Amino acid sequence: MTLIHQQMDFLPKVPEHFITRAKQFLEQEDKKPDVAYRNEELSNGVWFRPIDPDGSGNIIKGRSNILFPWPDQEFEQWVRDNITTNYKSIMLGMNLPGEDASVTQPAHTDLHRAWNLMHVFENSSDEQTTCFWQEDGYPLIRPLATYKSDFKNLTKVSEAKFKKNTWNAFSTCILHSVRNVVGGLHARMTIHLSLYEDPTVRPDFFTTATR
Repeated sequence: MTLIHQQMDFLPKVPEHFITRAKQFLEQEDKKPDVAYRNEELSNGVWFRPIDPDGSGNIIKGRSNILFPWPDQEFEQWVRDNITTNYKSIMLGMNLPGEDASVTQPAHTDLHRAWNLMHVFENSSDEQTTCFWQEDGYPLIRPLATYKSDFKNLTKVSEAKFKKNTWNAFSTCILHSVRNVVGGLHARMTIHLSLYEDPTVRPDFFTTATR
C-alpha cells in the first residue's frame, strides 16, 4: 500500500514563541522566496497558474503556495532535538490568492522534494482540504514538478483536513492540491520540513501505511 499522508500526533507541538517568530518573518516585505520561485516569476504572476477548478471551462489564476527559507538557528536546533535530523531544508509557506474566485491550487507535485512534514499554524478555516489525485493512465507516483491545470482526468485517491498546530507528513510526488482556502495572505501559513528527493525512501518516523 502506498503511503499518501499521515497525521503525526506523536510529534511535539511547535512552541508558541517559534510560531510568533514565523508569523513575524512572513509579514516582512523584504523576505526572499526559495530559489525555486524566482523573484521575476513572482512579480510577473507566473506561479499563479491557470486553473479550471470546477471543470466549467472558466479558466482563472489559481492560488499558489510560495515557500521561503527560514534561517532561524534556534528553531532548527529544536527540530533536530525533537523532530528529526533527516531533513533537507526548513521553510515557511504562504498560500497566496490568485484571483478572487480561486479557493484552490492546481494539482501538482512539488519542485524539489518527495516528502514533506508540514505544520499548519494559521488557517482561515478548518475546512481547508488537501486532496491527492491520480491521473487516468498514469501511475500514482509522478515526477517532481508535474502540473495539471484542470481535474477532468484526475481521480481523487485521498484527502485530509490537516489539523492546525499538528505535524502532518505526506508524499509530494503524488498530485495534490489544497481546496477551500479563502482569504488573503494570512489564509494559510505553514512550516515545512522538506524530506528526501527519492519517493521510495520512506521517512523513518512513519508508522503505518495509512491514508
